[in-house]
Amino acid sequence: MSNILKFNVDGSKRGKPGTAGCGGALRDSKSNIRRLFCGPLGIQDSNMAGCKKKTSELFKTSQSYKKEALIIESDSIVTISWIYNRGNRPWGLWSTLDEINSLKKSIGMVGFVLAFREANSFADALVKLGVNSNEFFVAWL
Repeated sequence: MSNILKFNVDGSKRGKPGTAGCGGALRDSKSNIRRLFCGPLGIQDSNMAGCKKKTSELFKTSQSYKKEALIIESDSIVTISWIYNRGNRPWGLWSTLDEINSLKKSIGMVGFVLAFREANSFADALVKLGVNSNEFFVAWL
């Protein structure tokens, strides 16, 4: 394993119920951006379990898969607690959160960490683009 990659991700929705979106940036250990993504998620819960699932899927399809460890940082303490504590999960998100756990196992070295909102500002800017988009944008740098 050459280094640890960090994915800062965020999710947001417009309205209640409302259209949701997500966005994120993958950085290497030198803080160089290696991937960006943003896009719509349809009608979603505000805690954005779908965003964490999309992030895990994007990493699994990358060339770094199984070569580097991954940390996914998010400012959603609720979603992170659902990933690690099955007993607190809302029944409507069980399948999405189980898919996240399956992706975690298949990726190997992956952890979900709480980031303060101020440390997640770049992902926040990307998610604002994602909520207003009609399709997903992914850039591999």
